[in-house]
Amino acid sequence: MRNLHFEKAIIRLQVVIIAIVVVAAAVAAGVYIIYFYPQGPVAPNIILIGVPAPLTGPGAQMGEPVPWIASYIENAINKEGGIYLEEYGRKIPIKFLVRDVQFSLDLASTIAEELIVKDKVSLIMMPIGATLYPAVAAKAEKYGVPCILHFCPSPMIPLMAPSTYCYFTTWSWFEDILNILEAGKLIKTNNILGVINSAGPIGEMARKLIGALAPKVGYEVVDLGLISPGLRDFSPYIERLKAAKAEVLYIGLEWEEGITFWRQCHEMGYKPKVVYGTHISADLRSILALGGDLGLGLLGGGLFMREYPFRCSITGKTVKELYEMYEKETGLMAGANMGAYAGFEIAVDVIKRAGSLNSDKILRAIANTNLNTTWGNINFKKPYPEELTKFYAEYEPELLTQMDHTAIMPTVVGQWFKEDGRWVIKIVYVGRWKEVPVQAKIIPIPGSE
Repeated sequence: MRNLHFEKAIIRLQVVIIAIVVVAAAVAAGVYIIYFYPQGPVAPNIILIGVPAPLTGPGAQMGEPVPWIASYIENAINKEGGIYLEEYGRKIPIKFLVRDVQFSLDLASTIAEELIVKDKVSLIMMPIGATLYPAVAAKAEKYGVPCILHFCPSPMIPLMAPSTYCYFTTWSWFEDILNILEAGKLIKTNNILGVINSAGPIGEMARKLIGALAPKVGYEVVDLGLISPGLRDFSPYIERLKAAKAEVLYIGLEWEEGITFWRQCHEMGYKPKVVYGTHISADLRSILALGGDLGLGLLGGGLFMREYPFRCSITGKTVKELYEMYEKETGLMAGANMGAYAGFEIAVDVIKRAGSLNSDKILRAIANTNLNTTWGNINFKKPYPEELTKFYAEYEPELLTQMDHTAIMPTVVGQWFKEDGRWVIKIVYVGRWKEVPVQAKIIPIPGSE
């Protein structure tokens, strides 16, 4: 007689065994897949880079081209699918989160923190900002977020020392002043140099450097001192220059005061042979503001110029082509503020080489940057020229405070001409930056001889 209870027990046991085998097989298969075919981290939908910049307020002109640059580079990269990140095995679109800091230290600090804490950006890149950089740097250091502070004046760099997460691109004020003084020697003059500067840190530094360097280059200096904002009658200062017969002039005044001063020089019949203006001849907008032909022969430019021979590392466009595109598409005039462009190039290159959004990998990529940009080669590990280091130590020690986090960009001297009724600025002196070609021979101010 069949034992039904026994048979049912056997069947139940078989079912349990089969279930165990199936589960074990599934687990084994899962382990095999995970071990031999790892899935890796989940890829983000977008790469976020925070871009705090002054777009309104007193610094509006400074940051004017930043939104256009961000959009142009975003489109160029994203139409190709984005940036390939090795860690995720695919291309990911990029987004520059441009935020207005209104030329306010407090707002710059707040915006930087929001970009890091709220927006979760992988990198901060400030493309231009004058005195605002320390506010942004403080937040990057606090939260351990990699940060590129581009176009950063050298006096700001010691204020952010020591830096772990921040890297700086800058120019040498010492070289800038030396280039101006040496360019002036290409014109035959009596070597009497008149100097007038605005009150404030920038004017003070220029005054100090000119006072130290000009005698060594062969000038006799007539220093008119530091001028407070708002002065409208410069006749006493101009009379001093006329009495001293100064044939070389450095105008370190702010924009409005500088324009007024140079107009009054003409009205009073004072025409030196060589004139450099920090603001009045910085860009086409300033030259047009002078009116008439008052800009003819002025030395200017110096930092970022449309005549630079460099190309965009992303699109291959020349600096001149980028200027023309910006002006055509926006109806605005481009000036030295287009130098902000190179900061975006550095940010893109860093993410590409990092191949990841891991902050340590991004930081290493910044440190190892060696990129040819629209503002020349950017290399944070390239040592300063030995012959210049001693001069930096004496005249611009700020550049030595964080050498392994700082890259120095070219600074040259341009001169304004008119060709076929159009204003053009041509490079007339390059100092040590021999990769930048000289485009024209420097000439005296028309009517000064």
